[in-house]
Amino acid sequence: MIGKRRRRATAAGSADDLGSGDTIDLRRYASFAHELVRFAAPDHPSDEDSDLVRDIVVLDHRSLHAFGAHSQPRAEVRALLQNAVIAAGYLLFLGESPASTKGGARNIRAAVGLYAQAQAIFLRYLQSINRLWYVGGVFCGVLLLVLFAFGARLLMPAGVAQAVRPDLLTALIFFAGLGSIVSVLLRLSKLDVAKEVLRTVLIISGMGRPFVASAFAVVVYLLVHNKLIAVALTSDSDGTYFVIAFLCGFSERFAQDLLARVEVAELLPDDVAPDFERGRDGAPSRPAGEGPFGPRR
Repeated sequence: MIGKRRRRATAAGSADDLGSGDTIDLRRYASFAHELVRFAAPDHPSDEDSDLVRDIVVLDHRSLHAFGAHSQPRAEVRALLQNAVIAAGYLLFLGESPASTKGGARNIRAAVGLYAQAQAIFLRYLQSINRLWYVGGVFCGVLLLVLFAFGARLLMPAGVAQAVRPDLLTALIFFAGLGSIVSVLLRLSKLDVAKEVLRTVLIISGMGRPFVASAFAVVVYLLVHNKLIAVALTSDSDGTYFVIAFLCGFSERFAQDLLARVEVAELLPDDVAPDFERGRDGAPSRPAGEGPFGPRR
């Protein structure tokens, strides 16, 4: 966007200097300026004009950086923004030549409607792309966990190997990751990641889901297998724990509900476990007759 007439020549000159090269560096304005929607706003804009110009410029830059210069989503958004400029009666510059197209009768309402359509298309495309990156992060997290589990079988300490068999640990991680994948795919259409602009954050968030699920699966296995919580199981086979691991990945609430049933007093020997007072929420707070800094006097 060129807001003043004296700025048109500078922007046009920058575009002419760059030519039609394919190399675009989105970190340098001079490298992608010729890909932006270039137009001249009125010399004395109204409040509606100012808001529309601001919105067009912001969406123009966001779509270019999110989709790239030569993608289909960018082409759709750019075309609608150009039509919004024409409908608003602004002076639109086409290509790198000084030729321009000026809108006829001003129709701010139509221009705002075209901008809203461009924004809706931008958000739909961005939502779809971000969802794909998030799902890719989930798959990468599962793959890394399984590879880690196979490698840990060779380096697992003896104490850990006694608590959970190496082959069972690998299977628990795999089924927890599988549950995470199924959960994400079922909720993919409801996953709202349109506001996230960094793909690195999307990938890390996706990778973190199977990591959390695997940690829950292993901890729940140790609790159930060692009978630290009361769970009625019809079978104590490995398949039962595979199902539990899958559920830990499918629903984090499932694992959290099981962990919420664990009380510290029940994990200690009878001759060590103190007589805990119950707080308002029913959780153990401190031994009866003892203050926060020792016995009451």
